[in-house]
Amino acid sequence: MPLEFIQANIQHGKAQSAFLCKRIIESQIKIALIQEPWVYHGKVRGLGRAGGTVYYCPSAEEPRACILVKGAKGVFPMPGLCTRDLAVIKLAIGKGNTKREVAICSAYFPRNTESPPRELSDLIRYCDGIGLPLLVGCDSNSHHTMWGDKEVKPRGRMLLEFLTLSGMQIANRGSVPTYFTPERQSVIDLTLCSTELLSQLVSWRVSLEVSLSDHRHIFFGLDESIQLIENGYRNPRATQWDLYLKDLKGRLIGIPSRYESEADVEVVLKRLNSAIVESFEANCPLKQRTSSSKTPWWNSHVESHRRKVRKLFNKAKRTKNPNHWEDYKSAQREYKKGHSDTWRVSCEDIIQLPSAARLSKVLTKDPGAKLGAVSLPDGGFTSSAGETLQHLLSVHFAGCAGTVATEDDIKTQKKLRL
Repeated sequence: MPLEFIQANIQHGKAQSAFLCKRIIESQIKIALIQEPWVYHGKVRGLGRAGGTVYYCPSAEEPRACILVKGAKGVFPMPGLCTRDLAVIKLAIGKGNTKREVAICSAYFPRNTESPPRELSDLIRYCDGIGLPLLVGCDSNSHHTMWGDKEVKPRGRMLLEFLTLSGMQIANRGSVPTYFTPERQSVIDLTLCSTELLSQLVSWRVSLEVSLSDHRHIFFGLDESIQLIENGYRNPRATQWDLYLKDLKGRLIGIPSRYESEADVEVVLKRLNSAIVESFEANCPLKQRTSSSKTPWWNSHVESHRRKVRKLFNKAKRTKNPNHWEDYKSAQREYKKGHSDTWRVSCEDIIQLPSAARLSKVLTKDPGAKLGAVSLPDGGFTSSAGETLQHLLSVHFAGCAGTVATEDDIKTQKKLRL
């Protein structure tokens, strides 16, 4: 199955953040590329209900781009390449001999700067220089018919010229507006990628569902497996035991019953263990574990408002009547107020928890508790998990000449201990 993405500009809104969390949970999204998130006291807020970790520039006071990653291993932040309008991480894609790394970026293009911003140009050149494929979800604030917009403007010409020279590809499909208001509809939210990734981006589409933002949500998949936390499970009660026994008997044929040395015993034990496990997996179906997370502030009252807003939106879009647009805007304001009211009740419930339980809940959701890149004495940052561990060893254990063990080293050590 492809790795599911969502791309969204939530215009610094609480209600938009809460609704995005709901979409992430319902659609089982793994990575969200977010522009203009809700920021409070210099930190991105409102995305904790979705689960996962939020990455953005640690030194920016008002970040306008972030990435939410939910349920994936092989994620490494790249703070040295992050800015206020740029969030960058590195992902390990594939398994075994096909495993490689891909850079993922969420970007916001301010209207008063060149298109693309210098920081994104530098990132594209950096990734191209080291052979690192790049995927970018951005609010470009740029117009051109090449990506489905109805008009061409100078910023759009500038961006298209850069993309042509840099070799970056536009993954947008069709001409469904990504920005939609009564006064204007345009395509300014773009998904860009390196040439080698273009064929692996699947099911790119603009959602027509109300997002509470002027920007619509964009969905797409990356058709290349990423090393994910195991999301499947087997229930032993569902095992077809008659077939299991038949299968196991067949696998046990040829296993010797006499042993001349300890090495022979080890070989037989491995074959026996492998036969049991393989027989069980072949006759006990693997089930997909669905997310049990529910949005606690969502209730039937908010749901009814959501249906009403959607109905009025479709009516206003069909009739283009200013009065109908005003009815839609009024219903949308009520919808947002309903979000705020239920969110407030949810927060009050948390405040009523004992202090220790409340602190535990906060720390569990704190993205800062996860170790990623660390700063180096020269002002740069470590670029891999191994480099981070090596730097920590050299700082906290001065004179230590040890090396960081790889997975193969760990497996070899385990075999030697047996």
